[in-house]
Amino acid sequence: HEHLPDIVACVGTTMCKLAVSSAPEAYHCLYDALAADSTYWKSIGTLRINITGCPNNCAHAWIADIGLRGRRTRNEDGGSDEGYSIFVGGKLSEAGKIAEHLCDINTEELIPAVREILDTYLENREGDHELFVDFCARIGIEKFRGLVQ
Repeated sequence: HEHLPDIVACVGTTMCKLAVSSAPEAYHCLYDALAADSTYWKSIGTLRINITGCPNNCAHAWIADIGLRGRRTRNEDGGSDEGYSIFVGGKLSEAGKIAEHLCDINTEELIPAVREILDTYLENREGDHELFVDFCARIGIEKFRGLVQ
């Protein structure tokens, strides 16, 4: 059977007045990029990505393996650009865990950033079955930041 990415997104700027990022657009970009390489995605195993368009967090980004929270970033012209704060290591099961802030990115960096996070996980996990949340807990957020930035 085919193993597809588990990605959830809120309505973002398409229908929400509070949103600052287009979560559905990010969803489609990520899904297309990840689902296109089924062998790569299958090697990752069980992993959930939640995308929310603003700090209200309707898509529960803080309890996902990888959470993306919409934000605005200042540009050189004094205006702002759409972007995301990336959180890693959240989980809902057992005692649960709130994901930790990894970095902030512009929307254009979304696919490369998530791919780098996943590549880092694949290259550094213990065995083929260490879950992403367990990997995050084992190495800690500071070491994770050092590996991806």
